[in-house]
Amino acid sequence: MLLGILLFNWVGYRLVISYFDYSNDRQLEAKLDLGDYDEEDLIELKVNISLPYQVSWRNFERINGQIKINGIHYKYVKRKIQNDSLVLLCLPNYDKTEMQEVKTRIFALTNDLNSSDRDGKTEKKQSSSFKNLI
Repeated sequence: MLLGILLFNWVGYRLVISYFDYSNDRQLEAKLDLGDYDEEDLIELKVNISLPYQVSWRNFERINGQIKINGIHYKYVKRKIQNDSLVLLCLPNYDKTEMQEVKTRIFALTNDLNSSDRDGKTEKKQSSSFKNLI
């Protein structure tokens, strides 16, 4: 039983979180393919490109992909080349961002890492009752 707990502590929670993250991505992908999202939630990113003989596109096309900017995950929805830039319409993926934060918190708790408060000072977490018992 202790070996099972140890194995779950090492890799089990990572597998569970990865499974939930994967199923969340599949559900979001299905919604995007069906067009089941609010157009007002889309964020526009422009990237300068320099390609020879590039032609501007009239309409957007559906694209799959993701990017992380300032700790927030975004899912690509549409793209278009317009003049000298690539225009990407992205949808914020708050579920994935929250899942990554949960993963980080669980990793810190299971490995008993020091946490830092808002002032930048580090404080040692108090020992659990299990450690006191041992």
